[in-house]
Amino acid sequence: VCIAGGLSPLVELASVGGCNFEYSKSLGGHIPVHNDRMQTNVEGLYVAGNITGIESANVAMAQGTVAGYSVAFDRNRQNPKMKGRLEKAVESVISTRNSALIEFQPGIADARKKGYDKNKLHECLNRVEM
Repeated sequence: VCIAGGLSPLVELASVGGCNFEYSKSLGGHIPVHNDRMQTNVEGLYVAGNITGIESANVAMAQGTVAGYSVAFDRNRQNPKMKGRLEKAVESVISTRNSALIEFQPGIADARKKGYDKNKLHECLNRVEM
């Protein structure tokens, strides 16, 4: 677990860890490719917060919850409650983003959707079926 504060996230650890990156002006620059479960293309490496795009602290905290549940779900897929908790956490990120008072860059929601929909996410999406 790595924690950093501020609107200039340090991406070096994810880069050294082997994450693929993409550029999104709406999300504030180069971000690690990840899915809505916060999984990257590197097995066992999850991201959350401003490293995934500049948004509010509330969105970052909601993403952290998703990352935590993703780790727990990936470690124990036999727990039937974990899938439901993970799904609720993913929905919470969306509702938190939609109710944000400030949008740091225009088009954040659209940029997220495009990023999650892109074929280049196949590496992390195909790795784990939900």
